[in-house]
Amino acid sequence: MASHHEHDRDVPEPDRFDITRTPSAGHLAFGSGAHYCLGAPLARLEGEVFFAAVAQRLPGLVRDGEAPHRRLMALRGLGELPVRLG
Repeated sequence: MASHHEHDRDVPEPDRFDITRTPSAGHLAFGSGAHYCLGAPLARLEGEVFFAAVAQRLPGLVRDGEAPHRRLMALRGLGELPVRLG
């Protein structure tokens, strides 16, 4: 999941994944205006369904270690997210 938030002035702890974080008005994940992604509503729904299913099926799932970011020109986000059943 890539994000343009790289500074504490945008959000606190920008490199920490927080599913409860309220997005800021300047979020650019799906572009804007003429460049807005037509598949954005479907992508959001797929993510919501996926994470709800994982949380329901694996209630003991917890993060297990650091989640290193990849920093590519076209795609940024987590390179991996290590988890374990707690």
